[in-house]
Amino acid sequence: MPTGPIELPPVDRADLVHLAPPYSGWTISAPLALTGPGGATLTTLDRAGVRVEVIGKRDDRINIQCSGCTGEWRDAGGWVPAEVVYPAGHPAPSDLPLAPALSLRAGWARGENLPEGADRGAMCRLIDLGYITEDEQSTWSQDGGQLVVARADENWEVTALSAPSESSWRCRVTRSDDTALPEAAPQ
Repeated sequence: MPTGPIELPPVDRADLVHLAPPYSGWTISAPLALTGPGGATLTTLDRAGVRVEVIGKRDDRINIQCSGCTGEWRDAGGWVPAEVVYPAGHPAPSDLPLAPALSLRAGWARGENLPEGADRGAMCRLIDLGYITEDEQSTWSQDGGQLVVARADENWEVTALSAPSESSWRCRVTRSDDTALPEAAPQ
């Protein structure tokens, strides 16, 4: 298990609706339809917590590039409601499974608190490809690695963690509040 999560700066949730693209973020619900022109569904994301790059905004919708999608949808774009993407650089609310995952990811991106022998890119990829929730447990699983968080009262706690195989994944994210302060140096 990691030695501990990284503390992220506090945020007023009301400020999140005023973020200006570009910025990285993670989806907070599934299934989630990515829509195209005229509102037609292009694809549906089956996992929550998928990393996206927010590249545009119109009213209450944001245009995303799906960096955490796999297969033919890797880096594909579409529109989603703004409230379904949690922005990089801010702590997720403790009632979301993303809270412990993003806290751990912030440390891993800096090379801190990595499981023994783990590659930081592989650990970031584990989080960025999203999770599935069943009952009171959420699981990120990729390339032989796994992160499991379980609900404990109003919060989510890490119950299992194993490192996936190495990856050339990029941990660096774009923050809307200060792009001069990345999570980690480029890989």
